[in-house]
Amino acid sequence: MTLTSIAAEVIDAKAGLTNLMACRSTALYIAWLLGRRQRHSDRLLAANSSLDPRGRLATMVLHFYTRLSRQKRTTGLSYQLPLTQMQIAAYLGLSVAHVNRVLWSLRDGQIVNFERHCLTILDLKQLEKLAGVTARSPDRRDVALSNQFTETTPRGHT
Repeated sequence: MTLTSIAAEVIDAKAGLTNLMACRSTALYIAWLLGRRQRHSDRLLAANSSLDPRGRLATMVLHFYTRLSRQKRTTGLSYQLPLTQMQIAAYLGLSVAHVNRVLWSLRDGQIVNFERHCLTILDLKQLEKLAGVTARSPDRRDVALSNQFTETTPRGHT
């Protein structure tokens, strides 16, 4: 499941890989993408192993917000999150009941609101604090896009 619509095509594995790797810049870009994916996995693992459930959920909310902001799919601090609590629980390594309690806790604390698949960040600074994002984080950008998942694309690729 994806947060936004995608287009997918089937590529013959052997011919496709040979053609892709024949071009040096394409091969480097693929290596960069794989490294980026690995860094994301490492960050998710670190968040899941070092943060409490509120921090895990805060990290996820900020990560999705940043990705969707880049694609201009947010309205202010709100975005569509077409995930069920069961899917969120699986992503964060929590039980569905725990995700429900954490969402209610964040709503009661006026940090986020999640209704009908629309997530609204009510207190960005508090959400960042829960996620362990600090003003000194090397990846920090402006407040609208701040979180620990900010990355740039290498030159020549978008």
